[in-house]
Amino acid sequence: MNNGLPERFSSLCAGIFIVCMATLMYELLLTRIFSVLMWYHFASMAISLALFGLGAAALLVYLRPLWFKAERVAQPGLFALLAGLSTLLLFGVFLLFRADPQFGFRILSFFHQPFYQPFQQGNVRQSLEMGQLLLLTLLYLATALPFFFSGLVVTLLLGRYHRQVGRLYFFDLLGAGSGCLLIILVLKLVGGITSLLVVGLCFVLGAFLLSPRQGRLRRWIPLVALLLLSLSVGNQIGRFADIHFVRGRYEPNLLWRSWNSFSRVAVYPAQAEEMGRAWGLSRNYRGPVPEQLGMVVDDTGYTTMYRWQGEETLQFFRQNVINLAYLLRPGAESLIIGPGGGKDVLTAMANGARRIVPVEINPLIVEAVNERFADFTGTLYRRPGVELQIAEGRSYIRRSRESFNIIQASAVFGRMPPAAGAFTLSENNLYTLEAFQDYWGHLKPDGVLTISRFIFERETLRLVSLGLELLKDAGVADPAAHIAVIKERGLANFMLKKNPFTKVELEQLREVSRKQNYDIVYLPGAKKGDRTFRALIASTGSDQFYRDFPFDITPTDDNRPFSITCSNLPPFWICSLSRNAAHLKIGRS
Repeated sequence: MNNGLPERFSSLCAGIFIVCMATLMYELLLTRIFSVLMWYHFASMAISLALFGLGAAALLVYLRPLWFKAERVAQPGLFALLAGLSTLLLFGVFLLFRADPQFGFRILSFFHQPFYQPFQQGNVRQSLEMGQLLLLTLLYLATALPFFFSGLVVTLLLGRYHRQVGRLYFFDLLGAGSGCLLIILVLKLVGGITSLLVVGLCFVLGAFLLSPRQGRLRRWIPLVALLLLSLSVGNQIGRFADIHFVRGRYEPNLLWRSWNSFSRVAVYPAQAEEMGRAWGLSRNYRGPVPEQLGMVVDDTGYTTMYRWQGEETLQFFRQNVINLAYLLRPGAESLIIGPGGGKDVLTAMANGARRIVPVEINPLIVEAVNERFADFTGTLYRRPGVELQIAEGRSYIRRSRESFNIIQASAVFGRMPPAAGAFTLSENNLYTLEAFQDYWGHLKPDGVLTISRFIFERETLRLVSLGLELLKDAGVADPAAHIAVIKERGLANFMLKKNPFTKVELEQLREVSRKQNYDIVYLPGAKKGDRTFRALIASTGSDQFYRDFPFDITPTDDNRPFSITCSNLPPFWICSLSRNAAHLKIGRS
């Protein structure tokens, strides 16, 4: 046993606990920051950074043992202090983003898919330039430094005190687990960027516990701690380092932003093109467009808040394709999954729904609508007849014993946490066969399930295949009589009715489509419509149709809840799937 071990061992255990806690906090924090700055799948890069940094540290200790002699007892404390200081490098990047947004553009623009939301108009690079590649390499290495230094700390402690490795490893695991819990609180209290400095302070505390009581290192620790603390307080007050990139562009006029463990929600003035686009709005609408505020979850999940002006606001929502189910069921009791800024709730109110139960998973969205911008929205979720539930939609439905005339979900995928968002090859448990069975079981005998997706997504076809499979499992003789799909301005409204559509209802849908200039994709008995949808429904979801179709649009289930795959294509073909399977590019390998 090394000299001095008995009196210092408790301090070493506490030190490895704090360092490992800070390391896991840093890794989880990176997943949140990357998800906000870039597309959600870049959050996984935090894992590679951690493995790279920790692995490089262990390899260095193995290859250069003379650099890390046991008598150099101050080394673990020194490396923990350097880990704390290295968090300032990534913090400094956000200072540069604020001072020079073009610097942020040069780094991030390559990671945004131009057909969805370009960083700026103009040419889009299809490959990395050497200068940008070098810059990204330097950023990667700088971001990995805290992992490298914390890896040195853990490697040295476990190597030097191998006879006590069981106790040390216990505190290692305990610290890591504690970091996973603590980051939830830290993100809520100070947000993502200031959390970098909080993690740095944790590393500094670990350095204090690991450093010898009599040594020069302890003279520097208070200075570093004071620097990190000052920057933390200053950034909370002045916001001089923050993420001002929203949906692929620099947005300096953020009105509000807040973080929790699974998202960052930011509110900003809606751009003119966003207000005029109004997915699903009838082209015949000539009335006023309500003032809007854009609300973004992480980098891509988008929803909108509308200024409450009573009847003038409601009129805007009476001419949108997502309100069709309410025309069939006036005075409905409706359940809305993922209402976001409130578009579906306003639609239900505009059509006279007597009871509205919105189920929103993200409490930050609710805070924005009901608290931060209450004067703007008219405290939408507290209005008479609205019974807000903060829960995951599928889970709420399973617990509920109620039935509804309408169950609605409009483009919910974009506002969910990135780990569960409906992107290409990403899980989404709201659109599986079991989910449809849950919805079906909570519809009244005359109830309608209405789901809106963008028509250019193959996911709209997936909704139909799910509906067909559900109806076949339910023993329905004529599944085609229960399905309708109508679109406007790129937004498709899929409706699945528990009873067959009546002649009166079909005539009503045809009449409103003619009046509002909606496009009928599929109606039972109609001779016009989209050929692909008609063929799918005519086949009742046959295996032959799915085999012949170039996309895998077979019904997903809870064991395979993925958006779309290329499993039907031969192995010598390469599939390049863009977001939400809007395009499929195929080329020989």
